[in-house]
Amino acid sequence: MSNTHIRIGGTVAALLAGTLALWAQESVRFQNTTPILATYANANRYEFGDEIILQGYQAGVLYGLTSFEFQLRTQAGFVEAPGKKLTFHIYTLDGIPNPAPVYSTPGTEVFASTPLPLVENGGWPSSYTIGYAFDSPDMPIVPGRFVWSVSCTGLDPGDSVALDIAGQMDGTVQIGTDPTDFWIKEPQGWVLSIINNGDMPANFYAKVLTIPEPTPVQLLLLAGAGGIGLWLIRRRA
Repeated sequence: MSNTHIRIGGTVAALLAGTLALWAQESVRFQNTTPILATYANANRYEFGDEIILQGYQAGVLYGLTSFEFQLRTQAGFVEAPGKKLTFHIYTLDGIPNPAPVYSTPGTEVFASTPLPLVENGGWPSSYTIGYAFDSPDMPIVPGRFVWSVSCTGLDPGDSVALDIAGQMDGTVQIGTDPTDFWIKEPQGWVLSIINNGDMPANFYAKVLTIPEPTPVQLLLLAGAGGIGLWLIRRRA
């Protein structure tokens, strides 16, 4: 074997070792899963979701998102149909300052899932968890503060699709930080909203795992692990 081949092999081995070390740093950066307080469905069927702040947030620091899960409910008697689907979105907060300079709206869409068929699960207190696992070049790269949301298509007039609200009544979550308002994408644009005049924290059930921001080469090496995984766990309280 030539010296050139030896050097290339050593480089690849070093990159693989670095990639494995990167995965070893995977950690839960946000968690708000217990207790379940209530459920919320947007009556106008608009896209809606939550701003979350990862544990250890620093402006300018980016992360590779390896896993995201949230909890969903449909009403008892929900009629399943091919066109009734849900899409999961992730946005950075780099949209229109509203009002400047206090905060900006969701702007760049970092990720949009393949539309997922909605299923009947009996309404409250039943629920099911939707989870995404990212382990390829499709891995979303996110700042420590971002917005996740859901949008639905094909719903009938009586349908209800809701997200669970979790955490403490004072807005405290298990890991990370969650402002007690939430975002709705109305026809005129993104609008901040509250639930029950602010008496109920709008902190939706979510769990987020990340690794430090991977390099482009590390993303290519991670591609061998697969694409985007999806799991659904039906739960009944």
